[in-house]
Amino acid sequence: MTRLILRELALQDLQDIKDRYRAGGETALTRFTRRMSDTFDRLKAYPRSSRLVEGREEVRRASLKPLPYSIFYVYRDQTVHILRILHTAQSPQSWPSDGGA
Repeated sequence: MTRLILRELALQDLQDIKDRYRAGGETALTRFTRRMSDTFDRLKAYPRSSRLVEGREEVRRASLKPLPYSIFYVYRDQTVHILRILHTAQSPQSWPSDGGA
């Protein structure tokens, strides 16, 4: 069975995003949380389903559409390592390398 682990930066990203959505009201937070949970379930079921990020060895990028966020992760040893959760407007320079996952 595939495991999913959020790395330290991804945990901080997730908390920051939740705080922003919480400020927009419970409906916005619930919508975000549901979409994130669905995406995590999909990544556990189909860890190789997302495209590799060009120039970032082994890093894949999953979209949270229609929300403006992407999940960057590495799949190794039956584990999905979530590296970052970033807004789609952020520069590619801020995108992660494999981070030793």
